[in-house]
Amino acid sequence: MERGTIRIIDGKVVMPDSPAWMTVEELSDLFGICSYEIRKRLAAIYRRKEAQESETIRQFRISEGFFIEAYNIEVIAVLAFSIGTESGRTFRRFILQRLQEHPVSVCISIPAAACHKQPEHDTDGMFPGQYPLS
Repeated sequence: MERGTIRIIDGKVVMPDSPAWMTVEELSDLFGICSYEIRKRLAAIYRRKEAQESETIRQFRISEGFFIEAYNIEVIAVLAFSIGTESGRTFRRFILQRLQEHPVSVCISIPAAACHKQPEHDTDGMFPGQYPLS
């Protein structure tokens, strides 16, 4: 599998043609902070279970017997929302702009049993079947 790297050139995010998988050093360059800080933040992401290591880290072979560890777009996005550098802000704005351009539909399932519960408090003035969120 080929891997691509995200770059910021003249304040604009350039996404790769192939899936984005980036090393700690590449993330350090992208966000403008040291590799040590990237590693600390990655450890915190996995400790808080904001991402699953098995799904977001991959080994890429660079030559016979040599591999690099790279992180996918999910982890890159989580990092962007925790980094306060100009590059971090640029990438966050890029993500948010893309979400506004391509809205995502969300469907929420409510078990049928939950629909028949009666509220335990006064619901005067509310429409039938509408309950407060408190």
